[in-house]
Amino acid sequence: MNLNQRHPAMTKRRYSKFIALASLLALLFVSSQCFAGPADNVIAAALQKWSDAFAKKDWDAMGSLYSKDSLFYGSTPPLYRGIEGVKAYFNALPPTVGATVAFKDMEIVPVGSDLINIAGIATFTVPGAPAPIAFRITQSYVNQGDAWKIVSHHVSRVEVR
Repeated sequence: MNLNQRHPAMTKRRYSKFIALASLLALLFVSSQCFAGPADNVIAAALQKWSDAFAKKDWDAMGSLYSKDSLFYGSTPPLYRGIEGVKAYFNALPPTVGATVAFKDMEIVPVGSDLINIAGIATFTVPGAPAPIAFRITQSYVNQGDAWKIVSHHVSRVEVR
C-alpha cells in the first residue's frame, strides 16, 4: 500500500499547501520583476541623459529632464524652481571644459507606478582640479505620461575627512 492509499487526506492537504506556497512564491517573483526592473531601467536611462547633458554643457537638454514644477537645490544655497530655474543654475556655473559626472551607490525606490525616488553619490571630475568632488544626491521622478521627469533634486557635498 502506498502513502496515497493510507493517508489520502494528508496527501491532499500537503499538495494544497505546496500549490499555495508555489503560487505565492511565483507571485512574489513576478511582482519583484515588474517593479524593480522597470524602475532600474527608467533611472539608468535618466541618469545617462543627465550625465550626457552635463558633459556637453547642454543646459536646454538638462532642463528638459525636469518637470515645469520641479524644485532644485544644487551646490549653491538658492532654491531654483522649474525648468528655467534649472537652466539658470547650470548657466551660472563656472565654465568647466571636460567635466564629467559619475553616479554610484544608487538606491532606487519605486513608490507606486508613477513615482520613483533615488539617492546615491554623484562624483564630478573636472580636468585640472586637484580631486573629484562628491555630492550626496536625491531625486524624485514622476511619470508625466510621455516621459519621466525630475520633480525634486537636492545635492549636498560629501566632506572628505
